[in-house]
Amino acid sequence: MPTPSHDAANSLIREHPELAVRFLRTVGHVTLPDVPVQATDGELNDRVSTSCYADTVLVGGPIHDRSFSLISEIETRITQGKLDQTIRYAATLWLHYRKPIHIVFFTPDPTYKKFDREVTVTSGCLTLSVEICFVGPDDIPAITDPAMMETDPALFVLSVIAHGDRPDVAEAFCRGMAHLPRDYAAYYYEHAAAKATRTIRQRMEATMKLQIPAYSDMAKEQRGIGRTEGREEGRVEGRAEGRAEGKAEGRAEGKVEALLITLEARGLTVSPEQRARIEGCTDLAQLDLWIRRALTCPTTAEVLGSVVQ
Repeated sequence: MPTPSHDAANSLIREHPELAVRFLRTVGHVTLPDVPVQATDGELNDRVSTSCYADTVLVGGPIHDRSFSLISEIETRITQGKLDQTIRYAATLWLHYRKPIHIVFFTPDPTYKKFDREVTVTSGCLTLSVEICFVGPDDIPAITDPAMMETDPALFVLSVIAHGDRPDVAEAFCRGMAHLPRDYAAYYYEHAAAKATRTIRQRMEATMKLQIPAYSDMAKEQRGIGRTEGREEGRVEGRAEGRAEGKAEGRAEGKVEALLITLEARGLTVSPEQRARIEGCTDLAQLDLWIRRALTCPTTAEVLGSVVQ
């Protein structure tokens, strides 16, 4: 059964079919006609066996008179069994429409190049073969410019899926949220977070809180943990009432949380004494320095090793 993260990633292709077309042309070197492309029902049935479901099926041109069909799959790990299954998808589509079939596999799997592009199944005198266009980490750009979010947010999501283990990619993606209206930012953040590992999600949450606190609740909603809601409400109330002291305290508390999340995401050990020092700090400049150091320093001791004069 497809997981929620799998569904979220595939909905990105359904809503941005130009991504599959782009990589089929540039990576697969396939010539496609310049026709509109749209998603269609992924249920494939040959009327003999049971139904099977491709992740995404795209149609070039009008559905009733298509120029081609494009099967798009997103797989965290590629297996030979999954590749063999695509032959069934392709054969079923061809039997129905007798039009050209193309297949694109998107994957963050670093071993994707070990699989042959040509997949063949032989049964007696029958041989079926398909050629798959693999799009992996070497083909998807590692985007580190936040401004790219404004021009190509869907490609930026693929970049996070493929390269989110790189701090500069995940952090650039989060900073890029500021280039989008809030509703659109939440939409693309959801797609990226759905396929991210726990460590990457934590790094993204910390960056959101530090860089664009106005949007940081998106990360909290995706994490599904409400442990800070009470403190956040108190800070909002304090600001509304114009209590400068409460506002400063709230900002410090938010930076403390961002620092601890960053240390945890990087796997740095925090001793009870170090945690007490962090949680007891109310100096915003000092907290900012520690947060910046937490992104690169190899130990918590080095993160806390200097103070703002």
